[in-house]
Amino acid sequence: GTAFVGEVVEALGLVGDVAAAARTSGAWVDDGVRREVGLVAAELEALWALTKRNVSAAARGGDAGPGGSVLKLQLAEAHQRLADLGRRVLGPAGIAIDVVGEADTRHLVGERLRSLGLSIGGGTSQIQRNVIAERILGLPKEQPWTSR
Repeated sequence: GTAFVGEVVEALGLVGDVAAAARTSGAWVDDGVRREVGLVAAELEALWALTKRNVSAAARGGDAGPGGSVLKLQLAEAHQRLADLGRRVLGPAGIAIDVVGEADTRHLVGERLRSLGLSIGGGTSQIQRNVIAERILGLPKEQPWTSR
């Protein structure tokens, strides 16, 4: 229920950081950049609502069930998209973990690197997809590969 509260809050804060970097770099004038920031912000707000639902379920004595897998999977992917957008708005400076000219890229570049770990920690994204397929969608369990 509460495992990803901090991650969701941090990702919501990262939206502001990416928007600020886009304004500083001049990328904010691009409608596509503003749209991407808005889309990820909306997705993170939805994930925040799901987080509150999961916490409420846990407080009532249950658990988040497979909803936790949905949250973990979508959060990891949204965070990666947002961090990648941050790298792109920084331009060539987006690959340096340092201060480049006027841009202090350390935070956004660090978040991009950290975002990759989110798809691994707590069960890989593929495992989460399997959990969602089996427990929410009712699909049959994935059959292990066997050689003939």
